[in-house]
Amino acid sequence: MAAIIKYFSLFLSILAAEIHPAEMWTLPNGKATFFLNGEEGYAYIHDSHFISNLTSLDVSLRLKKDYVQNDTLDFRSDYLSFHRRQMRDWKGCEIKYLKKRLRHSSMMLDSIAPAVMPDTLYMIRTTGDQEFNAFYTVKKAIIFPGLIRTSSALFCSRYFRRLIEDILNHEIFHIFSRYHPEIRPKLYAIFGFNQIDHLLLHPDLRDRLITNPDDHDLRYKIELPDSIAGRAVDYCLLLYSKHPTWCGYTDFSARVNVLLEYLDPKLHPLKYIDGSWTSVLNEEGKPLLFDVAVVPQFYKKIGMPLRDPISAEEIAAKSFTILLHTVRYPEALNEKTPIERERLQQLADILNEKQW
Repeated sequence: MAAIIKYFSLFLSILAAEIHPAEMWTLPNGKATFFLNGEEGYAYIHDSHFISNLTSLDVSLRLKKDYVQNDTLDFRSDYLSFHRRQMRDWKGCEIKYLKKRLRHSSMMLDSIAPAVMPDTLYMIRTTGDQEFNAFYTVKKAIIFPGLIRTSSALFCSRYFRRLIEDILNHEIFHIFSRYHPEIRPKLYAIFGFNQIDHLLLHPDLRDRLITNPDDHDLRYKIELPDSIAGRAVDYCLLLYSKHPTWCGYTDFSARVNVLLEYLDPKLHPLKYIDGSWTSVLNEEGKPLLFDVAVVPQFYKKIGMPLRDPISAEEIAAKSFTILLHTVRYPEALNEKTPIERERLQQLADILNEKQW
């Protein structure tokens, strides 16, 4: 999901080719990759933690229909039925193309952070309609939002190949993070996010959050200086929706991708009361929310020049792809600021600790 805004236009289409059933392929490092067909892909992900935790707002935005007043069983059943219809089988030339990209990615990962590559990786092909045309992960699977266009000279270019490999590395990082929860506090702390034990958000907020399949835990806060208050203020970063439910194509951008109109990341101030971090409210009893873009201290704190920093997990994953880029192209490191180089070095050091 991290690449929702950046990569929503990456629909993958190819020349006619025979459809292959599930296929297993072994990487040079001995790790296995399975290309699941449509039915196997659905069977693998339909009972996942992500799908079981979708809210009525989540389903409303994905199915473009108001489900907020519906019973949980109803909207989840509708989503599963819709989700199943979006599953697709892999085609031979798609598999061939992705094997090359995976081989390059695995070689890069093995040279920089070998622990990040899972022993088993699943590849699942969909239309993308079930998740905003985004690349994302479920369990140990990378979900692709379409087909790979191998027939076009543009999409066979070095730029496109590198882009696909960057996406693979980004999503593989999410899988590593999912199965190594003990490392997440260290990774997120690099960018100023600290884990908290209890987070009690105001009900008005809980009903407006959009679920990211690649986020694992919201219980993190970031402390930022406030010149007006004259002290530091603690915030959590939320995937907030501009609208409480599906309100139609309220803007042209929503017709391009729903999240361009509905997704509105917010910084929400917190206060510590009776052992829990709770929402700070305004005089009218409503949760205080601030646009990420208007809090310059936030970008200074995370220390990386990232667009759309929607969560601590996505910040870490995007920084990981930057780290790999600087290793592949050492001259790129010269363009980084001292604080950016420090963040990347910290990331590399943690990922290479022996216990992982």
